[in-house]
Amino acid sequence: VKINILLYIFYNLVTFATQGSMKFMKFIARAFFGVFALFYGPVFAQEIRHISVSDFGGDQERFYREFAGTPVIVTGAFANHPTIQSLTLDQVEEHFQSRTISGYNRKNDSRGRIREQIPGEVFFADLKAGASQYYVFDHAVSDSYLSGQVSVPSFLAQNWLDDEYSLNLTLSGAGSFTPLHEDGSGEQAWMYLVQGEKHWTIYPPSCRPLIWDSLFKDFYNPRKSDPSRYPFIQCGEQAKITAVATDGDLIFIPPGWVHQVHTTRNSLGLGGNIVNEFQALASLETGLNEKAHALRHDFDLISLLREKKNQSCTEYGKSQLSQALRLVEHWLAHVRNKSDGLLPRTAGTGPSGATSDPIL
Repeated sequence: VKINILLYIFYNLVTFATQGSMKFMKFIARAFFGVFALFYGPVFAQEIRHISVSDFGGDQERFYREFAGTPVIVTGAFANHPTIQSLTLDQVEEHFQSRTISGYNRKNDSRGRIREQIPGEVFFADLKAGASQYYVFDHAVSDSYLSGQVSVPSFLAQNWLDDEYSLNLTLSGAGSFTPLHEDGSGEQAWMYLVQGEKHWTIYPPSCRPLIWDSLFKDFYNPRKSDPSRYPFIQCGEQAKITAVATDGDLIFIPPGWVHQVHTTRNSLGLGGNIVNEFQALASLETGLNEKAHALRHDFDLISLLREKKNQSCTEYGKSQLSQALRLVEHWLAHVRNKSDGLLPRTAGTGPSGATSDPIL
């Protein structure tokens, strides 16, 4: 409760700072968080929680109820998948040597927005040379020799997204770095490391005002950003979670948790994105936040949630989805009220047959 109150006060300080005397408000905010860090810093700065599949028996609902509210590393996720247990970088290289792999060129696209088809021999030559020019995080398993041999862990199985999102191959060389970002459209994210090592820095959704540049619509990048544009970044450091994932670790990131990743050893893994009933409310809150900042969307989240209105599998999921749909209506009413009648109010039909609002 104390933490929420203090963050609420600080959020209002940031808001006033953008409207009034910036210099004065920055001074007040820094002084406030200086005292705050003195008393609460040790409570905030923390390492990620580690659990085993045996802690929840592989049960999906229990995982979401008890563990998935914050980032977590799960061990034993693929213990019963011999194909994954025996997978190596050499095997993957042999398969893609004469083929192309879907990835990104860091020199031309540091944010991972422009996908390219990279010749396998070029990618792995770069990997072995330690150049880290190319990296892969969303080559669909369905488009590889692993198709049909690998499946998503049972506790992450419910997913309303298409196959291209749900199970992907990830490859990155030592030295690769992905700056702060959040997975779009309110998606959950997970990554399983078959081999390698990755260092994660993760910030809760409440820290967005501290690490976000609303003018340039970008998160803080310690390697490129001008620190003066992020005067409260040191305050955000108080709330971050750090994690080191190695061979056999699965890291799970809930919707809206901003994260950056540094690869310290050549890494091979599997990963995916999820939208489901168990975190429908958190997904929507993140998606609406993205709309407020005019960020890119992969799909119409609101139409998807409306489409799934009567398809909940559990009471817990039904509760989450119901809360999300109530928030949709409340948000739409608020937007219409603020628009003062300037926006049309007739409803249309979404791509999946779900009702969509022209405001969206």
